[in-house]
Amino acid sequence: MTAPPAPAPPDSAPADCAPAVRRGPMLAVLLTGQAMASMDGSIVSVAAQTLREDLDADGSAIQLIVSGYLLTTGVLLVSCARLGDLLGQRRAFLLGLGWFTTASLLCGLAPDATTLVLARIAQAVGAALLTPQIFALIQQHWDATARRTAIGLYSMVLALGVALGQVLGGLIVSTDLFGLSWRPVFLLNVPIGVAVLIAGPRLLPRARPDTRARLDPAGVAVLTLAMTALTLPLIFGPGHGWPAWAWITLAAGAALLALFARHETRARHPLLDPAALRPAGVKPGLAACWLVMGAYTVFVLTLTLTSPPPSPSCSWPVRPAPCASPGGGAAPAPRTRRPPAAARTRGSSPRAATAPPPPPATPATARPAPGRRSPPRSAPAAPPGSSAPRWRTRNAPRPAPA
Repeated sequence: MTAPPAPAPPDSAPADCAPAVRRGPMLAVLLTGQAMASMDGSIVSVAAQTLREDLDADGSAIQLIVSGYLLTTGVLLVSCARLGDLLGQRRAFLLGLGWFTTASLLCGLAPDATTLVLARIAQAVGAALLTPQIFALIQQHWDATARRTAIGLYSMVLALGVALGQVLGGLIVSTDLFGLSWRPVFLLNVPIGVAVLIAGPRLLPRARPDTRARLDPAGVAVLTLAMTALTLPLIFGPGHGWPAWAWITLAAGAALLALFARHETRARHPLLDPAALRPAGVKPGLAACWLVMGAYTVFVLTLTLTSPPPSPSCSWPVRPAPCASPGGGAAPAPRTRRPPAAARTRGSSPRAATAPPPPPATPATARPAPGRRSPPRSAPAAPPGSSAPRWRTRNAPRPAPA
């Protein structure tokens, strides 16, 4: 009689539900990296005015600092996703996070606008490399039931990161942490990135890269040109009044995108496999994403076009504090005594409206007792080189008729 087989140890469980993978800490590491990449797309827009003043940058440099991050990320996102297949998602995530953290340090230490633009582009390269790996790792290490919760948290961080970036950027700039002005906006990523880089190798499971994956150089080149031609006019076109080059570039981008789609159907190792669109639910999901993002884009565009420009002058009922003068100092407070109504209704000049009141009546010019004719009064002499206000001379005697 043979003994029954011993139960399998827990370590021999399938890879899908292996207990060695601590999913909670692993998801925290992944979502922290995603939050850093999402917030940096919007956190700088709040500090744009401070950047302009401290770096003495013009409008084009500020636009590149703010929009160059989004442009570079959009262009390289698909290509960096394929690099994750070649290198392994774990290695690509850590490499992109290290790149992003180092570029954030360079952004915080940038001495001028040109250096900051180049550092922002490098930061976007790191963000484009780490963000595609997050969803791929969730797909690999979460089963069908727990995957819904993980994807829901991932979507929440993806959406809230943009809003929290604006709030956090406003708080950092307004509080002026350590007297560093806008620099903590970028330096905040350094300690968080270092902590995630320390915890990541321990919490992210090792996986062999896909040896069958190949990089399609022609597809990468065509897609990069197509995405650049599509995103560049959308970012810089509105600020220049939609010139002719913007529409020509958009048309060229659409043509290049159609060329890329045709190339992918014939490529041996496609960069974007068309078979990924065949499962049920993929196309309706993509349509829902297009609808949501399109509604958000239309809302932001409408809000931008209908918002009135800020008034350069200060309004007393809205801002009772002393207004800032063009010279940089505080302008004098308004006078509490107003000139007579005659001066305000006769089109008098601002100088006449703010002139001091007339001197009080003296005994020589006081009104005489009843029954006596008052002597003719003459207007006080005006200082040399100045024009006497009309409201001070309205009681002067008229000349006698000839």
